[in-house]
Amino acid sequence: MLGLSQKELCRGICSERTLQRLEACKTSPHKAIISDLFKRLGLPGALVRTELVSEEPAVRALMEKIRENVNDQRWEDVDRMLEQLKVMVSLDLKSNLQVVERTALYPKWKCRIIDAADYREQMKAALELTMPYSVFLNEGQKYLTISEQSCIQNLMLAMDKESPEFVTCLRHLEEIYQPYAEAEILDAVSGRYEYIIGYARSTWGNLGQYDKSDEYGDIIRQECLRFHRLIYLHDSLYGRWWNHAQRKKEGIPTNME
Repeated sequence: MLGLSQKELCRGICSERTLQRLEACKTSPHKAIISDLFKRLGLPGALVRTELVSEEPAVRALMEKIRENVNDQRWEDVDRMLEQLKVMVSLDLKSNLQVVERTALYPKWKCRIIDAADYREQMKAALELTMPYSVFLNEGQKYLTISEQSCIQNLMLAMDKESPEFVTCLRHLEEIYQPYAEAEILDAVSGRYEYIIGYARSTWGNLGQYDKSDEYGDIIRQECLRFHRLIYLHDSLYGRWWNHAQRKKEGIPTNME
């Protein structure tokens, strides 16, 4: 995806033969080698189930509070908590720095400290701490971290919704999760599917693509009920009602009672 050859990835870290043996599971990896390979790929050198790399449970709890304050538009609390977060995590890790910078940008835009153009440029810079934006726009399979996906989605908030750039970003986000839906293994990405594809559902509805929006909404509701994840259930139900109301306004036939 990044356009790196095996030789470029391995340079100064290990031999190409070592990489090939690692990929084929024919040798046990050395921690230092794996860490350096991951850094070159813009990834944290450990399995991360949350956005931030930290062993402290308090970090995860604080990040949840920050998200709640962002949703409630309590910008002063967001700023204060981000300052606490900076002390608790290593900002030498680009993935951590990316989360902090991305989270700090949205309140600045909403409070009109920066305009939409500056917001886009700075959000793009946050993304490019770990991967070039141009790589995401290119065709082909994508492997993005949770934080990189969030950077893309945040970047899209300040785009013209009918621009080719926005449509390309939306399509590529959809393509990341399409194989999971087709293979019926959405449990592997539960939560993230609802978050990212929920945004796609809302966007397609706003663009008048009601059938596509409803299709995503149906999947999200099924997954919410299957995994008892009610956080996104009300949003998908509202989306279904909104699409129905818009069809009636536009004289589009509907079978929904």
